[in-house]
Amino acid sequence: MVANVALSAVNLLALQAGTWDLRSMWGSMSLVAKAVVFILFILSAWSLGVMIDRALMYSAAQAVARICAAGGRSSPGRQAGRGYLHRGAE
Repeated sequence: MVANVALSAVNLLALQAGTWDLRSMWGSMSLVAKAVVFILFILSAWSLGVMIDRALMYSAAQAVARICAAGGRSSPGRQAGRGYLHRGAE
C-alpha cells in the first residue's frame, strides 16, 4: 500500500514537472484559492510588522531598565503615579 502511494506521488510529480512556478500555480487557482492566498499574504505582512514592533519595544524597555538599574532610581515613567505611556500628556 505504501509503495502504491509512493508510486502515485512520483507519477503525479512526473506529470506536473515544470508547473511548480508561481505564475502557473496562480493561473491554475480558482477565485476562492486566490482570495485565501491574498488574505494569508496580508496576515503574514501584519504578523511581520507586529514582530518588528515587539522587538523595538523590547529593546527600548531593556534600555530603560538598564538606565534605571545603573542609577538606582525608579522608572522614569512612574513619577507622580503616571504610567510610562502618559508622560507626554503633562
